[in-house]
Amino acid sequence: MAYAELGHKFEKDFEYSNNVQQADVYIRMGFLRKLYSILAVQLVMTVATGTIMFPFRSEISIFILKNSFAPICLVLASFALLIAMYAKRYESPVNLILLFSFTIVESLIVGTVVVHFDSSLLLQALVITSAIVCGLTAYTMQSKRDFSSWGGLLGSLLLALIVGGLTNLFFGSPALHLVLSIGGAAVFACLLVYDTHLIMQRFSAEEYIAAAITLYLDIINLFLYILRILQATDSQ
Repeated sequence: MAYAELGHKFEKDFEYSNNVQQADVYIRMGFLRKLYSILAVQLVMTVATGTIMFPFRSEISIFILKNSFAPICLVLASFALLIAMYAKRYESPVNLILLFSFTIVESLIVGTVVVHFDSSLLLQALVITSAIVCGLTAYTMQSKRDFSSWGGLLGSLLLALIVGGLTNLFFGSPALHLVLSIGGAAVFACLLVYDTHLIMQRFSAEEYIAAAITLYLDIINLFLYILRILQATDSQ
């Protein structure tokens, strides 16, 4: 009887397309387990890829200099996989295959970046990012505050970061680089809060793949900006 009732609860939640926050506790906890299990695997894959690539940093740097198209191909592949995942986000196991293909490509992109940094800075950035992610996730999950109004402002700030980054390609200002790095870290920390809130309030329990990708990209970008801050302050 209990199993029948539980099955009925699952059907009702999907029938009315409830968001995660409003779903039955069994569905909500199942969604969170899937989300953070997938996210953990993605992050471990990325760290492992960077660790494997790091000893070959000289060879990788030379390869990129000789084959400048390679990073561009990786970025294009990343966008193509994102589009494919959006189209197939409800189709299992295709969505999982696309997810981990995307993670491999992103891990290679991150790997080509981290090989240019000192190992001590990488470790510091990893520890700082882990602490921020755990702290902000715990805060957002227990907070009663509505963060949905942050979307417009964060979108504008993200656009400003892109414009600022393109501008600094021409000027090469170390001061502007540091300002943009601090701003980028702040924006993606806030995006982590905003997206975590949005996932709970607006995503259905079937959208754990999209949720994992969203948080993964927030965390990776946060890590990279923190890494740039550490490099900029270390060189001064």
